[in-house]
Amino acid sequence: MAHMLQILLTIDTDIPLAQVQEESEEARSASSFLAEVSQYTSGCIGCGVPGWYLWVSLKNGITPYLRCAALFSTICLE
Repeated sequence: MAHMLQILLTIDTDIPLAQVQEESEEARSASSFLAEVSQYTSGCIGCGVPGWYLWVSLKNGITPYLRCAALFSTICLE
């Protein structure tokens, strides 16, 4: 969860507006999570970032970590 928060806090908010994508359940969850974090940080984080962009950024940022965690858990189970 901390790594996901780190990704959201360091997200690049200069996105091209031409890349409008459909809002999925994951995108809505990412927007909701960022809105909640924004409440706890006194609004220091902009909530104007589209949910689909948050989801793509989270997915791209967390994938390397999840790969390493999966490999580590496979080694530990042997």
